[in-house]
Amino acid sequence: MEPQKKRRPGPQRVTLKAVAEAASVSPITVSNVVNGRFRSMSEDTRARVEAAIARLNYRVNLAARSLKHSQHYTVALIVVDQRPAFLAHPAHHQVAAGLCNYLNANGYAAVIEGVSPERVEDVSFLDRVSADALCLIASGSLADRRAMLERLQATGQPLVVIHEPPMGSSARTCHVRSDDCTGGKLLAKHMLARGARQALLLLPRRDWASMDEREKGVKSVFRRVKGASLQTVRVEGLSVEEVGNALHEVLSRGVMPDAVLAGNDLLAAAAQKYFTQRGYKVPDQVRIGGFGGYDLVQYLNPTITSIRIPSYAMGQAAGQALLQAISTGRFAQHDVLLPVELVPGEST
Repeated sequence: MEPQKKRRPGPQRVTLKAVAEAASVSPITVSNVVNGRFRSMSEDTRARVEAAIARLNYRVNLAARSLKHSQHYTVALIVVDQRPAFLAHPAHHQVAAGLCNYLNANGYAAVIEGVSPERVEDVSFLDRVSADALCLIASGSLADRRAMLERLQATGQPLVVIHEPPMGSSARTCHVRSDDCTGGKLLAKHMLARGARQALLLLPRRDWASMDEREKGVKSVFRRVKGASLQTVRVEGLSVEEVGNALHEVLSRGVMPDAVLAGNDLLAAAAQKYFTQRGYKVPDQVRIGGFGGYDLVQYLNPTITSIRIPSYAMGQAAGQALLQAISTGRFAQHDVLLPVELVPGEST
C-alpha cells in the first residue's frame, strides 16, 4: 500500500495584521482605510496603507465581516432603461465600472440590476437584493423619475442618484452628475464659431435628466444669436436606421442643416454615417458634434467633436459618497457636480 502523499499547503490568506506591519501602522488604521473611514488620517498614511494592501494582495473576508457587523458590504446599482442590453451604452458601463472598481478597492461589492420603465412603480425586486446602499440611474418623465426616487428613499438606505439634479431635499440622498448644461453651451458656442447658422439638435425621445440639461444649455446659446436657428428632432432609439429615418424626414422637407448637435456620441456617429453615405461632406457641408467623449469617436473618420463626460469619475464619486454615508451615517455633500470639457474633432 502506497503511503498517502502529503497535501501541499495552499496559499495563506493575508491578514489585516500583516498589512498593518507592512505599512508600519496599527491594525485599526488598516481597518479604517478598508472601510472608507479617512477622517483625521493623513494622505501619506492612507497612501502607505493602500500600497501595502495592493502589494500583499489583501482581500477582506466578506462573509466573516458581514456576520460580525450585520452588514452585506454590497451596493446595488439600479439602471432604469428599456433596453435589455442596458449596460451596452457607454455612459452606463463607464459609471458601473467606476463604481465597481472603487467599491472593490474598499472591500465592497456591487450588484447591478436593470429595470424596465414599466416596473418603475414596483420596487419588489429589492426584496432579493441584499445591499447596504443604493445607486440609481433613472430615465423616463420627471414624474416617473421622482416616483422612483421617492420609493427608493422610503427604504431608508443611503442613496446616490446619477445624472439627476437635486429634486427636493433628503439627508439620505446624494446627487452625482456632470455639468451637462455647461457642456451644451460649450458645444453650441463651438458650432456657431465654426459658422453654423441652421442647426439641428438630435435627441432621444425618452427623457433623461442629462439630455434635458444638454438641451437647456444648447438652446440658451442659440436663442441669443441673431440669424441662427435651431430645430429639435427626437428619435425613438439609438440605432443607425432610426437616426437615418429621422434625418431623412427633415431633409425631405427641404431643410438642410449645416450642423447637427447630437445628445450623445452614438447619435452623432449615426448622423455622420447618414450624411457621408449620401455624399455630404463633413464638416464642409454639415458639422457634427456629440456628448460623451467615448472611445468610439477616435475610430470614426472624420473623428467627432464631443463634450467629454466624466462617467467613470461619476461612478467613483458615487462609490466614495456611499461608503462615507454607510460609515458615518451622512453624506458630506448632497450635490456633486463634475466638470466637462470640449474635445475638438475633425467633424467640425
